[in-house]
Amino acid sequence: MIRSRIAAVAVGMLSIGLVGPAPAQTDDMRLVAAEPLAGNPVALPAFAEFHLVGGYETVVTDGRSVVAITVDRPGAAVVPVLTSYETILWELDATPGTEIVAVLADGSEQRPDILTALDVPVRQLDLPPFYRHDSANFGASLQRLREEFGMDRAAGVVSDYRLPASITISEVQRGSPHLDPDWPQPTQADPAVRVSLLTGDGTLQDWTLTGPPDGRFNAPVPPHTVVRSPDGAHIYEFANNAMVIRSIETDETRIVPMPSDMERVSWPQGIAYDTRRDEVALVTLGGEGFLYRFDAGTEQWIGARSMDNFDLYTLAYDPVEDLYVGIGEWWRSGPGMSIIAVLPGGTPSPRVLVQPELVGFARVAGVDPGDRRLDRNVWLIPTERGYLFFAWTDDRGGPGLWWLPRGATSAALTYRSDALAE
Repeated sequence: MIRSRIAAVAVGMLSIGLVGPAPAQTDDMRLVAAEPLAGNPVALPAFAEFHLVGGYETVVTDGRSVVAITVDRPGAAVVPVLTSYETILWELDATPGTEIVAVLADGSEQRPDILTALDVPVRQLDLPPFYRHDSANFGASLQRLREEFGMDRAAGVVSDYRLPASITISEVQRGSPHLDPDWPQPTQADPAVRVSLLTGDGTLQDWTLTGPPDGRFNAPVPPHTVVRSPDGAHIYEFANNAMVIRSIETDETRIVPMPSDMERVSWPQGIAYDTRRDEVALVTLGGEGFLYRFDAGTEQWIGARSMDNFDLYTLAYDPVEDLYVGIGEWWRSGPGMSIIAVLPGGTPSPRVLVQPELVGFARVAGVDPGDRRLDRNVWLIPTERGYLFFAWTDDRGGPGLWWLPRGATSAALTYRSDALAE
């Protein structure tokens, strides 16, 4: 097997972008520069196994970032697919009887090099780097491999933020649905659940758990500063430290500024209508976060109370529980989201209500962990039977719906539309 034999020579120092001595050229090990796939196609057998390796970085030893990969798949034809955010030198070896038919290495930033003694074609293929298999970038990589090579399903994946210095690929990961480029697929949905989303023209569009009944998508208004009264008579919009009340019938507006002694609003995140008290509530991130209350009947501001550093990125009123509910920082909950409960009226007393897993959320929504776009592109909609999550990020992900029945801990995907991702 190849072992890391790195000595101080100048060869390849700039091309591989390493800090410290470059790899030594020995009789059996050499740097193989990846050739662009465009103009240099490779013929792969239909039964080839695609094994993906992805990470952000690896352990740096003596100033070098090297990952040694051993492929131990006797009798198999293997295509290692290698990608990372930081520059890594990939050292590749195979056990006797294992055939590596090609190596695909991400070259988004610069042309990659492979250190190996194997006589194998190495191709540069621009792939979005990933370090989690439930991420949008991993899904996009699978789609790219399908487009280029007709891959039905990946054979396996090794991914981590910090890749280990040594990796062995020795098995096909059967029973792992995320290796399918089309994962996840919607599950059967309750046809009785219906919600209405406010659109840009002030009207409501009906949605079921399987999408809009008429098949047309009218982009909803993000639920951060605009809410419609339950009787459909008014639109309430927070703008410039004032509540703007617009009559839907006459289009007339009234502006109610905040009192001068009320905490100024910073980073408004969600607005909701409390149907039991006829109040409009606004939640913000400024400082420790605040919950502002506005009396829709008297059209007067009630006050503002601290959220005690509970960060919410949307707000809705749940009439079943008589609570405000909102979404917490989703990327800190793995594949799930925190639903935060807030008491209406008086002191907010925020608390975590449930942290459900949203199956395939990042893949469908077109985001990766830490992607802050979802702070403002997820709707949480309480219904009598449960909670509906609606996600739409405009560019990479089409709208997706997840359904969480009351008392459940996992939200199933019930609708996805990838049309907007093209």
